Amino acid sequence: MPVKYINLLIPANSETTGIVINKVQKQTKKLDYLIAPVQYPEPTGDGDNHEFVKPDANKYNSDCLCPSTCVQITGQNSFRGNRIVTLAIYPFQYNSLKNKLEVISLVDFTLTTKSIDGKVMTNQVEIEENSITGKVLKSIVDNKGDIKKYGVQHQKKESSISTTITNEKTLKSATATTSISVNADYVIVTSETLASAFNEFIDWKKRKGIKVELVTIQDIYKNYSGDLISGITDNAGKLRQFLCDAYDEGDGIDYALLAGDNSNLPIRYGYHSNSSSDNDYIIPTDLYFSDFDGDWKVDTDTRYGEPADNVDFNPEIFVGRIMVTNENEVKNWTKKVKKYELNPGNGNYSYLTKAFFTESDDLQQGNQAKYILDRIPWITTDTIVFREEGGYNTTTTPTFPTGNDVIDEFNNHYGLCSFMGHGRPAGVGAATIGLNDNITNSKYVVRAFENGPSNSLWINESGNGYDNMTNTDYPSINYSISCTTMPFDDYEYLSSNSERNMGESYTCISNGGGPAYLGNTRVGWVGDSYLLFEQFINAMNDSSFFNIGIAEAKSKFWYNDRYLRFSHNLLGCPETELWTATPTLYSSATVSQSSTNVTVNTGGVSNSRICVMSALDNGASYYSVKENYTSYTFPNITMPYYVTITKHNKIPYLKNLTTVLLEDKTFNSNAYISCQTLSAGYSVDPNHTPNGNVIIASGASVTFDATGDVLLDNGFEVELGATFEVK
Repeated sequence: MPVKYINLLIPANSETTGIVINKVQKQTKKLDYLIAPVQYPEPTGDGDNHEFVKPDANKYNSDCLCPSTCVQITGQNSFRGNRIVTLAIYPFQYNSLKNKLEVISLVDFTLTTKSIDGKVMTNQVEIEENSITGKVLKSIVDNKGDIKKYGVQHQKKESSISTTITNEKTLKSATATTSISVNADYVIVTSETLASAFNEFIDWKKRKGIKVELVTIQDIYKNYSGDLISGITDNAGKLRQFLCDAYDEGDGIDYALLAGDNSNLPIRYGYHSNSSSDNDYIIPTDLYFSDFDGDWKVDTDTRYGEPADNVDFNPEIFVGRIMVTNENEVKNWTKKVKKYELNPGNGNYSYLTKAFFTESDDLQQGNQAKYILDRIPWITTDTIVFREEGGYNTTTTPTFPTGNDVIDEFNNHYGLCSFMGHGRPAGVGAATIGLNDNITNSKYVVRAFENGPSNSLWINESGNGYDNMTNTDYPSINYSISCTTMPFDDYEYLSSNSERNMGESYTCISNGGGPAYLGNTRVGWVGDSYLLFEQFINAMNDSSFFNIGIAEAKSKFWYNDRYLRFSHNLLGCPETELWTATPTLYSSATVSQSSTNVTVNTGGVSNSRICVMSALDNGASYYSVKENYTSYTFPNITMPYYVTITKHNKIPYLKNLTTVLLEDKTFNSNAYISCQTLSAGYSVDPNHTPNGNVIIASGASVTFDATGDVLLDNGFEVELGATFEVK
């Protein structure tokens, strides 16, 4: 039956105990035909079709209303200490025996609440209006006027206590925290072997004003014994507890990037049912690593996150993952992130307001592509939709579009794309016989790789792989609703690292594609997945945040489908902002210096973020970020320095170094130095005394990124165990 979900903020540290219906206005209508029973959701996967569900005589002969009440509590969750109740509002109630429909025009009701464990919330901290907590909360609750009354700003812990806990029963009641100190906005978790490859990415995010730290999964395993929230002592539990502590300690993280495939980083599976053994319903999900309120192990079995457990679908932090396996894949993905955020289209920015969608099989029945595109206000020019020739019920194989047709059109450059078809890990249908029929050689598909894994249903052709994409300078965001195109595990026929999925190919393997792929680790639903996509777009349209990770999370606040909340995840950086207009430049920005004071003027562009940081040590000696400014004077700056100005839909302004002369300096930690020319050695700077060697010490990782020459002179030394790169 039709339903509207609403989210209501209630007092912190309380829960709803019931609903009192005060008043209902309704009319009764006699129907000519029975309302059909709800059908099984149709997966957006290859060959998955259910038979029609017929009416159950026992249920249709029952003299009662369905649903039994017009207002129902469907969930009670928390977001950063704020309690949110989700209610289902039913405008219709149906009596199948009498074939009568109650049409409700008004319902007045009261929620009853009680404090949890009899405790009263004390030391309540009022929400900062411009904080992530304040902005997200304002965009997801319907009683916005109660935020000042009931809302709280998350309070970080004052200190941390190192401990090792091995008894599972002790875990849930333990209060000990981490011995790994993190004081950042954003944490990257990856393996020791990949850590140094993230220097460029870290440098860029820090320059934007996002404090980033990297922690290896090996250190997490050494310092943690499990998940204190749910009492789970496996590796995924250790990772969750670290992230929870990183959220609670210091400045508290907002974002996390899990960098590695399942051979490097752990996966948590969420169970869609209490007893399912079907792998389609055992779903890899990163929700576990972003939610720190839910208990994923209420009972004693190992089916974590099942309905019998207490999963909280409102995350505290925003998580993305990239399934990289080596340094080259990290650098390839980083290149896409920087190109998309810094200089998309090499100055030809208009492609960012273009969209390219495909639509095949039963996804055409509801004109799903048009439905979504009609709701994207910034997609204003050159919108292209490829629909299956002959419609969704053809008796012969359509000749258009082939997989090659799709790739060729994609290469004309689009800011947003979605290939709406039935999918598998290595392919998405572009055109097929009938309604996703299982007939040999009946499907034209877009593939992860032109010569990658195949199956007997797919028509062999050339030029139909993501590796045939040529949009290197025009990176695109891909939102997929297809089944299983980015499983975190070796799912179906993906049995080795040589067989990679659609999301991996798009983000970190192929030269084309883009920095982010949002898709399903298991199945999507024909009748529902595009509505989750709609909520993702709505999250962008509310103008609070344009970060991809926040929009992905907010779409799940609003869309109440348990399966898709698990299955749909983000491959990419959660902090990356989606362009929602043709970008403009900081054409009049200026930087002036007086002694050690530096004044940055945005040229009249209000509400900009200005970041100034010391250039030779990744901001270790000087780092200052000012939010929502037009001009600011930074005092006592460490020389030399970088300046970066950013704002949504503005191309970032960068003041890099020109000539860098390095001598008498030892690098003991990571550094990424961007400049025009650079010389390093014992006596390369005539204005520096005393002379001295330049040493990159063991354990340090240093990159010189120069547009011109790099001179490594006498006295430049790289110790064994250090990492050094010149770009």
